[in-house]
Amino acid sequence: MAASLFAILLFFVYTWGLGFSATRLARESEHFLERNLMRLGIGFSAFTVLGMALNAFRIPLDWRVFLFASVAVPLYCLIFRKGYRQLNAPSLRLRLSDVNVLILLLVFAFTAYMYISGAFSYAYLEDDDSWTHVRGIAYVSIEKTAFASQFFQSQYMDPYPPGYDMFFGVLNQVSSSVYWVVKFFNALVISLSIIFFYFFAKEFMGSSKKALFATFVLASVPAYLSHFIWAPAFALVAFFPAMYAFEMIRHGRKWWVVAAICFASVLLIHPTHAVKLSVFVAIYLGIKLLSGLIADNKSWVQQNAGSIKAAILGVLLSLFWWGFKWRVFASKAAGSFKDGPEAATAAIRQSPNVIVKLIRLVTHALNPDSGTATRVYTFRDFFIAQSQNMVNNPVGFGVFAFILMAAGLVSAVLGFVKLLPRPRVVIPVAAVVVIILVILLTSSTLEFQQGFYGRDGPLRPQNWVNPPSYGGVFAISLVLVLLAVAFLLSVVAVIAAARRNAERRQVIYLAILLGWLLFAFLGVNNQTFDLPVGLFAFRFWMILAVPAAMLASEGLFALLGLVSRFKLDASAVTAVKLAIIAVFVVGIFFTSAKPKLDLNTACWPSGAFWGGNYVLEQGSNCPVPSELLVYGWLRTLPPNTKVFTFSNPDQVIGSDKYSCGWCEPEYRMRQRFFNVTPSELHSFLRDNSYDYFIIGGIEVKNFGLNRTVSLINAVASSGLFTIANQGEAAFVFTLT
Repeated sequence: MAASLFAILLFFVYTWGLGFSATRLARESEHFLERNLMRLGIGFSAFTVLGMALNAFRIPLDWRVFLFASVAVPLYCLIFRKGYRQLNAPSLRLRLSDVNVLILLLVFAFTAYMYISGAFSYAYLEDDDSWTHVRGIAYVSIEKTAFASQFFQSQYMDPYPPGYDMFFGVLNQVSSSVYWVVKFFNALVISLSIIFFYFFAKEFMGSSKKALFATFVLASVPAYLSHFIWAPAFALVAFFPAMYAFEMIRHGRKWWVVAAICFASVLLIHPTHAVKLSVFVAIYLGIKLLSGLIADNKSWVQQNAGSIKAAILGVLLSLFWWGFKWRVFASKAAGSFKDGPEAATAAIRQSPNVIVKLIRLVTHALNPDSGTATRVYTFRDFFIAQSQNMVNNPVGFGVFAFILMAAGLVSAVLGFVKLLPRPRVVIPVAAVVVIILVILLTSSTLEFQQGFYGRDGPLRPQNWVNPPSYGGVFAISLVLVLLAVAFLLSVVAVIAAARRNAERRQVIYLAILLGWLLFAFLGVNNQTFDLPVGLFAFRFWMILAVPAAMLASEGLFALLGLVSRFKLDASAVTAVKLAIIAVFVVGIFFTSAKPKLDLNTACWPSGAFWGGNYVLEQGSNCPVPSELLVYGWLRTLPPNTKVFTFSNPDQVIGSDKYSCGWCEPEYRMRQRFFNVTPSELHSFLRDNSYDYFIIGGIEVKNFGLNRTVSLINAVASSGLFTIANQGEAAFVFTLT
């Protein structure tokens, strides 16, 4: 318990201290809560960049090094700059901004309760990714480096950017339970993202009220994150402080340094999310630069210099990791590509020159079928939020949230139309062009042909008079048309507003928002529209939820604006507006938040690698493989007891025990599963100070039933081991 509390304390010291240090030269918000809460987000990003810098210079990733780096600047300011004279208690006077933040903290509390209670509702790690991550976490925790040894084989470490495992690895150095560290802090950080999003949205949308409702929508929709343990979640968390810093550049030029640090962290946590979120940043900068260029050819570069420098420096800072990995990718392009499907790797190796190799490598990496959960989506997937959903990246928004998104899109388009020059022929022309392009884009897919020309298709004349309900790709194609037309009109509106030197901030913001929405929507539906490239389509859902939530907020305030146009007295207008807000808050809670709560507090699967029949776990009544109960027994042993396994040590480490997955002796012994004798195994365990040896269903899956049973029988009858615990599908032996 004391170790857990110390780890929590360290987390806040690290994040707040590094955030305080990073913003020393910048002009921070005058609002006490915003200033300090955003220091947590900025410090979270700075932690990743600092860790990669320490790792690059071979400085141990030790918790005390991070502690010193976190408190050095705050203590210097406190003592030598007489910062204690500036330590004034926050004002007790309640302002509107304070009320908004208090509501925000309530939303955060609900989110944290949902994620943390759901994560600990069963006593095991879920699915496959979490078990793999704990091996990397243990490696960083013990070896204090993110550069993997030659005997460490994991898809989530080296050359995979190790920001996620490094974060947990440092905190695990002061905790006896990697199981608790990864569950608790994963849930805590993704809950804090709700706070970081609000302050970014407040600056980006130009309204604290809109930002607050957008935050409520984002926290409610299932598509935005679950408590699943994987790196993409942290990449998205780091994106919000980065965008907040980009927005703050207009308040103080030195914010560009903070933006660079935060953007670099996005690039150091997850490889494909780094690409996706970099496109978001490119859209953000591109729209702003376009507006500035049209409005003022002389000063547009100067006005946007901070954002440009931040993006460039962010990429350069990411070289603390990627700069050491260029040889890996160069070797792949040169023909030594060793992973992936055989046909693809053979094609890359046989390419005639380096340029063609690179092109084929990129197209192989952007495989439209990539991702275990990638599939064709229908309108129902967006409109209806299901309680039975994916655990890694749930899908769906919910009925009331989707209605507000549609209202926000209509409101945005009507606003753009007012800015377009007359005659406004560009509107029908844009619509026709985009519709043609969408039809060409989707006409090759089987789903499209069935949807348009099939029995229920809208192009069948007998369906024109009494059309059936189209819930498939036709509806998705229609959404794509609307988004594409809206984005095209937004770009034209940005140009028109810039030429007239009119108020551009709202138009620019909506153009960026629609650009994000269009890109993420295409990313989710790369199989739906049979696109030639893709990038793990199902992982786009969490990204799509961000602009979708802001668009829903725009929709709500557009509806509230309509009420003001009716000839009603002020009290009636207020009453109607409050009624509308209440209807949508309650509606979103029951059609979005409730399914999300059900999903995140349900029993989740424990992974596909276990053996044995399913039984109910005591305490949670969750169905688990019987083999898992034996691994659960390991948790009753003292922390870090050494337990050897011939399979990957992930399940042992995830049970809070030690098993080296990166040491040469263990690596060599694991290669000898088929010819090791009980006496050789006993000598190895004794010489390497292992107390226990576990074997069961996982080995059956990895090595076969006959050899596994043969080894179990040989070990049990050797007289060198005794059975410490056994179940239906696993045995734990100890040395005699």
